[in-house]
Amino acid sequence: MTLPIIRRATVDDAAVIYELICALAEFEKAPAEVKTSPAQIVETMFGDDPQAWAELIVDEDGVQGMALWFTTYSTWEGVYGIHLEDLYIRPSARGKGYASLLFQRLALIMEENNWGRLEWTVLTWNQAAIDVYQHMGGREVQGWYDYRMIGAPVKALAEQGRRNGVTSAL
Repeated sequence: MTLPIIRRATVDDAAVIYELICALAEFEKAPAEVKTSPAQIVETMFGDDPQAWAELIVDEDGVQGMALWFTTYSTWEGVYGIHLEDLYIRPSARGKGYASLLFQRLALIMEENNWGRLEWTVLTWNQAAIDVYQHMGGREVQGWYDYRMIGAPVKALAEQGRRNGVTSAL
C-alpha cells in the first residue's frame, strides 16, 4: 500500500470523525459549539439515508485528516455539486499536501457524477487556508454573504409556520 491513501469513511470511523470535528472546533476557537457525538455521527452519516459523507486521508501514522461534505443543487446550472462542510488536517500532517489531495478526491467525485460546483466557506482570519484555496484555484465569491439560522430562530419560524397552517412534506 502506497501512503497516504484517501478512502471513504465507514461506520467504524465515527469516533475519529468526531475527534477531527472537535479538533477543528478547537482550532476555530469554538469548541463549545460542537453538539454532535460519535453515536449521532453513526446515525446521520451511516444510517438508512445518509446525507453527508467524509473522505479520510490516512498515512503510516493513521487518519491525518478529513473532508466532510454533502451534495448541493444549482438551479442556474441544473446540476448537483458538493458543499465541503469541514476540511481538517492534523497539525503534525500539515504542509504535506494532504488538503490538496482531499480536494483532488472531491474533484474526481464531481467529475464522475457530472456535478458542477464545489463550494466551501473559510474563516476570514484563516489566511493559511485562504492561501491554499487560492493556490488550488478557489476564488472568493464576491457580492454574497453567508447566512445561517440555528436553534431558537428556527423554532420560532417553525411555530409561525404552524400558526399559518404550513405543514412539512416529510
